[in-house]
Amino acid sequence: MDLGAFLAQFITKRRLAALLAIGAIVAGAAYYVKTSQPAEAPPPPGKPAAGSVTIKPVMPKGYQTGVALRDPFALSATQQPASAAQPTGTPAPETPEAKQAGKGQAARPVLTGVVTGGSAKAAIIRYGGESRSYQVDEFVGPYQLLAIAEDAVTLQGPDGKLVLAVGKE
Repeated sequence: MDLGAFLAQFITKRRLAALLAIGAIVAGAAYYVKTSQPAEAPPPPGKPAAGSVTIKPVMPKGYQTGVALRDPFALSATQQPASAAQPTGTPAPETPEAKQAGKGQAARPVLTGVVTGGSAKAAIIRYGGESRSYQVDEFVGPYQLLAIAEDAVTLQGPDGKLVLAVGKE
């Protein structure tokens, strides 16, 4: 008798089904035992979970705390007019023209840039020794900002309408 005939006689359909069912039960039990772990309570607030990794932020190499950063909208030293080229904190020597302008009229605002984000626009205007951003209908001293274009703004002030262009004083 050959092996094929012996196996065909020994393994009937019922025995084969029973063996497959027993194998499935054993495999399922092994999987259940392996994956079921006792439930752990979550760690209290402020404490990391056991086995977790805590990542702390690290400042980039070369970062220095306490160093004053440059105003990103300020003109560089090569682009500033001669009257504004004085280092920060050092008062510029007052010329007779400046004294006369200070007595008779307030300094005019200067447009240093226009920032566009989507449909919103903001104008960076230097006025009275301060540079900050303004949006339409805000006041720059006695001037009201009426419109902002790509490189110019329109103001309404005591002398009427005033149009400022980027880089022109």
